[in-house]
Amino acid sequence: MARLNVPSLQQVIKNLFDTPDLVRKELVKTALKPPRISYRILHKATLDLVRLRSPLAQIEEDIRRIEKRPTHQKNLLETIRLIDRHFSTLEPDFPPIEVECRHYQIAPDIIIPFQPPLCYGIGGQLHLPYPNYWRNNPLRGKRLSVFMTIVDEIREQEPDLEKARVHILNYGIPQGETERRLIVVDEGEIPRVPRDELSAVLQIFADGYRAARDELAGVKMEKDKEKDERRPYPNQSDLFGEWD
Repeated sequence: MARLNVPSLQQVIKNLFDTPDLVRKELVKTALKPPRISYRILHKATLDLVRLRSPLAQIEEDIRRIEKRPTHQKNLLETIRLIDRHFSTLEPDFPPIEVECRHYQIAPDIIIPFQPPLCYGIGGQLHLPYPNYWRNNPLRGKRLSVFMTIVDEIREQEPDLEKARVHILNYGIPQGETERRLIVVDEGEIPRVPRDELSAVLQIFADGYRAARDELAGVKMEKDKEKDERRPYPNQSDLFGEWD
């Protein structure tokens, strides 16, 4: 069947709309026509570059080996160079640490992962950078406020992250420009939403998600059939799943 895949908190934020039906339509459309590029490779590349200090040239070569399509390869290479430029200016107190995956329960039947690549400390302050690799869809406005309010709740439940300062790293193309560049948004710049508003927004998403799940049940896509035929183990997931 068509796979309903919401693999990150960021994907939830992308699909917040005013009614469950709008959420359903967008989730179904994405499931039936998945994005052709995955940014998951950049998660590992960031860890290799920043935490393991792998040479940028080596990581670029790995990207070229894995992603052969010229346009997508160009997007990944532009982004990893911005990542390298940003983190090379930092002087952390200790080597950056990989962040374990946390989960946020939107509803009893909907649990979403939250996993920034890494965290680091400077001057005794723990920093938690959250990357947004989407080219034309920065985290901003009400969606960003909802995102940050949820992150606050996650931190409250995680003693090791409770005092971490969050930075949103938007690696996109600003409106009116033609090239990617990094725009950093500190959590102090982001207003939060009231608890009742957050609950209402997430209820709309949950209702839309369930409706999309029901609609997609039993839908068999041709490319899914082809994948099943090619895979020695049909239930095995792709190496790099879609992030947007």
